[in-house]
Amino acid sequence: MSHTIHIYEPQSTPRQATIVIEDGQPLAVYVLSDNLAEDARELRSTIVRKVQQNPPPNSVLLFELDVRTARKGELPTMRVLKVGSQAVIELIRKDSRGRIVRGTDLKSGARFEATLRDLRTVVFSLEIESEGALGLGGVAGARKGGSKPVGGVFNVMFLVPNVVETIKEPLSKFAAVLQALGKKFGLSRQMISMSVVMSGFILGAGFFAYKQYSQKQGLEEELEFALLAKEDAVAAKNIAIGAEQICREQRKELTKQLDEVEAARRLHAENAMSTLLSQAVAREAGGARMTSDEALTFDGPAVKEVHEIVVAQMGVQREPLNLATICMSHENTLGQDLPPYMLAYHPIEGELCPDQFNVVEAGVDMGGPWGVSKRVAKEFGARVDVADGEDVRLNDRWSADTFTTALRVVVDAIATADTRDRPPTAPGQLHGWSLAFFDAYNRMPSPAEGAMDRPAEECIAEAVKEISGKYVPAEPGQPVLPPLGLVVSGEQIKVTPTAGCPWPQDALAHGATASVRAITQMALIEQAIEEGGSDDEEG
Repeated sequence: MSHTIHIYEPQSTPRQATIVIEDGQPLAVYVLSDNLAEDARELRSTIVRKVQQNPPPNSVLLFELDVRTARKGELPTMRVLKVGSQAVIELIRKDSRGRIVRGTDLKSGARFEATLRDLRTVVFSLEIESEGALGLGGVAGARKGGSKPVGGVFNVMFLVPNVVETIKEPLSKFAAVLQALGKKFGLSRQMISMSVVMSGFILGAGFFAYKQYSQKQGLEEELEFALLAKEDAVAAKNIAIGAEQICREQRKELTKQLDEVEAARRLHAENAMSTLLSQAVAREAGGARMTSDEALTFDGPAVKEVHEIVVAQMGVQREPLNLATICMSHENTLGQDLPPYMLAYHPIEGELCPDQFNVVEAGVDMGGPWGVSKRVAKEFGARVDVADGEDVRLNDRWSADTFTTALRVVVDAIATADTRDRPPTAPGQLHGWSLAFFDAYNRMPSPAEGAMDRPAEECIAEAVKEISGKYVPAEPGQPVLPPLGLVVSGEQIKVTPTAGCPWPQDALAHGATASVRAITQMALIEQAIEEGGSDDEEG
């Protein structure tokens, strides 16, 4: 059975969008980022697609829905499968509001208000049309109380003969008059009938001839006006053709430029991801389970999903690139086993290789170009003599060595984690997940002045093993860690905090976002280098 889903956005143009799905086919509702020009702000923001389709560029997931078939003759309902993490969605009722969460059941006609991170609000509603079900528009008697039968129908049936007689009476009178005239002049009934028929034919022929003459006169006048209108139309057509040709050429040029920009973004995103390097390191560190056919089957879609997210972020993300050269100058610390986008990482959104950076967030002291925490600095940093009050993390060379040393330990901990014959992650996402786990460990507090701290290698290995036991694979050989893009889009994956490994509540969600953001930063840096420098240098 097929279902037609209508999404209405009353304050935008066009107000309605429609999608047709089959039973068992979930759908997703997205909202576009507010990056339109001023004269295009009235365009609709919401987009509905099937879940298996790629999300629209520059969009935020609101929620995913599954249509639940109801009893025969009733409209289906919708159940929320997943709620996006970058917006707050409320169900608008007549006298109250309620927040949308996973498992919420929704009826056709439900109204919603989505509040995005930039405080922009979008109001929309969803309606369902389904085969074999009737909505309000299909029910007879729409007024309150429904249709009511007319009482005493047989009391008005006597009116029917009178109506018929009223129609027949003039004809009967006319026939009686003709019969009387026929008797007076000695004409038979057949003669009278023939005379009436002939008279009608003559009158009809005369009327037809008159109409033909009148039409001829009118056609001559219309022809005159038509010739003048034709001349005007030819002139207008020539003008329109010329304008259309100019518009077509402009559109071709604009499309060419847009295609070139999109192609360049895709190329820079692919280069920044360093997928081949991740696959090679995964094979070397993780062994045969990282090169199995099952692992490679999951690798392609996972890498493609991150690639699409990075391309979309490149269209809206504009971080300052003027300090990037400081971090990129330490590329020698990456060696042959770490990708360049690691140097574009920072735990705080909006920061890229900041100078003299030091901040305390959620009780964790982070400092230096890569925001290295004191816990990471203590575990992986080289011991150096510094003056009182001086923070060695602000030295970019020391921070680069400490940061990359910690990353190598994290990569090895994930690749060698005890997950039996299952690969810990898709081979092409080993470095991406390693940076995500580093971010989670870097934001880990160190209670009791570090007396209970456990090494990063142990914390990460135990976390991966815990995840392998919690989340049962849907298919044989499925990697333990889900695709990085799914976690960025809102899929929940949690680990249990302990005294020695106090993982933050949103550890892996924040880490996955920071990892993909670093890839995007690297792609933008490569793009700026190709174009001749950063935006600030061009200014």
